[in-house]
Amino acid sequence: MKRRLFIAINLPRDIKDYLVGLIDCLKNKNRDKGVKWVEADNLHLTLHFLGYIEENLVNNIKEQIAEAVEEASGEKSIFRLQKIGGFPNIKRTRVIFIEPKEIKGNINKTQKTIGEHLKDFGVEIDKRPWHPHLTLARTRQENGLSLNFLDQIRVESKEFNTESIDLMESHLSRKGPTYECLFKKYLK
Repeated sequence: MKRRLFIAINLPRDIKDYLVGLIDCLKNKNRDKGVKWVEADNLHLTLHFLGYIEENLVNNIKEQIAEAVEEASGEKSIFRLQKIGGFPNIKRTRVIFIEPKEIKGNINKTQKTIGEHLKDFGVEIDKRPWHPHLTLARTRQENGLSLNFLDQIRVESKEFNTESIDLMESHLSRKGPTYECLFKKYLK
């Protein structure tokens, strides 16, 4: 059996609550029905999306995460919420996100080290450069959305600490995804 997995930093409740308020504000600015807004419990910072992985590899992936985090220092990071953006760009957005800026720590090194460990273990990882972001919404519209109204949205400079690096499983359903934490590697 295969499991749909990703590695993430789960957000503290107060940050999730703030982002839900921001999502509500964005919904009021854009009532397009083709937009799928992220549920509060699903807000996270993805380090690596692994895709469908064989069940017998899950424990080895947990070990690789633990080793990689220790190798990369295993220290907590502090992030500050910055600005709202869109992939691939503001004029034709497919993903609405908020950009967190790391103000203490080295999550880039941790993310890269985890990726190297997984790659050496035989797990395929995304080759594109990593861009830390918190996804707020996605659209399936072919031409994307125009987010010209973003300059009207003020993002508070809220800070949050990373407590752990988590191996997550995504369960897909008609109602949307739900996430289950399979493993936590706590940071120092």
